Amino acid sequence: MNAEILQDSIDLDSSTIEAVLLDPADPSTFPSSYPFPRLRPTGRASSVNFRTVTLTNAFLSVTFALDLGGRIIRLQDRRTGTDIIEMPKASRPTEGGTRGVIWEHGLEFFIADIPRLTSLASVESIVREPEEPGDPAELTLFELVPGTGMSFQLTWRLPADAALLELEVQIHNRRLESVH
Repeated sequence: MNAEILQDSIDLDSSTIEAVLLDPADPSTFPSSYPFPRLRPTGRASSVNFRTVTLTNAFLSVTFALDLGGRIIRLQDRRTGTDIIEMPKASRPTEGGTRGVIWEHGLEFFIADIPRLTSLASVESIVREPEEPGDPAELTLFELVPGTGMSFQLTWRLPADAALLELEVQIHNRRLESVH
């Protein structure tokens, strides 16, 4: 079997979240995530559609949620049918984290120890279909890291003939001075 890419979406019953409004007259209400607002669960639920990309070969199936920061939301060993990370049935964000809400399902990526303020946001992506039989399937995710002058590019590669998921990381300094 060759490596393949499927662009799709998933509908999840989701607890909705909302932005906490700032008081411009009181700088103490500005969160550490500024200029991004603090978030909180509303207690209400609705069906939410999230874009996904799945890389598949005879050995593995890996699903990324582009609208949840590009995290891996499903990893399946296709030889045994075992879900190493199960596809979520619902999206239940909980209180916590720098912005006030976290989603504890799947594998989220970080750059060093910097909290990702956009971990529940959409990421830019490019899919690269295999050109020849035996070529890998590729998904590249891009994101500017707010307030840092940095960006990253993650290229996930699934070879056609191995139970292996490769990751190439590129970090770009978009400022003229050094970054510490």
